Amino acid sequence: MARARLLKVVAAFAAGALVSELALRWFWPGEVDTELLRERVAPFELREMKRYSRDPILYYELQPGGNFETDGVKFVFDSEGVRVPAHPVVHAPDATGAPIRFALIGPSTAFGWRVDFDVAYGEQLRRRLEARWKRPVELRDFGIPAFNSVQETRLFETRVLPWHPDFVVWNYDHRDAYPILRKDDPIGLPPDYGDNAFHSAVVKLLRRRLREHELDARRSDDRATTHTYYLTSGHDYDVHLAALERMAGLAAQAKVPVVLFIHDVVLKAPPGDAGHFEELHRPLLAFFAKRTPSLHVLDLFPRYQEVMKERGWKNLTSWWIAVQPMDAHPNAEGHAFVADELDRFIATLPDVGPK
Repeated sequence: MARARLLKVVAAFAAGALVSELALRWFWPGEVDTELLRERVAPFELREMKRYSRDPILYYELQPGGNFETDGVKFVFDSEGVRVPAHPVVHAPDATGAPIRFALIGPSTAFGWRVDFDVAYGEQLRRRLEARWKRPVELRDFGIPAFNSVQETRLFETRVLPWHPDFVVWNYDHRDAYPILRKDDPIGLPPDYGDNAFHSAVVKLLRRRLREHELDARRSDDRATTHTYYLTSGHDYDVHLAALERMAGLAAQAKVPVVLFIHDVVLKAPPGDAGHFEELHRPLLAFFAKRTPSLHVLDLFPRYQEVMKERGWKNLTSWWIAVQPMDAHPNAEGHAFVADELDRFIATLPDVGPK
């Protein structure tokens, strides 16, 4: 008797599952069909360069094997979605011995937005270090436009550390504190996300809905304080600092030196925006000193102030890609300045460079 009831329950469940499968495939194919999902994937900035990642923390990544051109600038990505030069790297003729590896990580400035790879400060720094150390230096640029600190820390853990760099240069930007999704941003997933060994449309839909719910919970929190458009407190800011602390812990565990520099070019010469340093830089420097003492931190704010004073500038727009429309990414001269400052700073660090 009990066995008969169990069989009826199993049969009813199987019938319900079959009906659900058929109904989903016939009436709502756009929810689960990979090709249909690919046609209507949620748009996002630089879509031709990016794709949605299967890693929910990364959320998106650069197109592996991509080759694009924007405003006359070529962007070439290798099979792992890392920006590489459009031509083979030529090492200095007097650079001999085992190569020294350094990884670069950060948002669009580290990526080298709208400048050739050779012009970006990562490659300029590589050449400067190679000339000074007389050793081959290998650069792997893990920079991805618009990544925040949570995504960068995940990238650091899953891709940078497995490459076994000798040291890491970390490009900090105040916008790193913002979450990946703003209030009204659409949520996107890889079209094949949810595919399963059972080829079940129901299972795929459930997996996609759970992931969308997870991502939705990571939207920006309106309860925060800001200064000149940058977060200074709130839940998102706390998550941001926790990610940086986690990165420092991972680096210390792996015994990989990290050179973190604060890149901030939306500045005004004194007395303009007098509270900028006190609101944004001083608390951050205190956090790094107390919570992540193993990091080598370089704040470029003082040097930028010196440059503006020396040149009689009211701001740093002369080193921006464009003023109208606003594009504060550094131009060639701005990248060269960053490379010079990093080179000087690294020269003072005994644990970075030839051993």
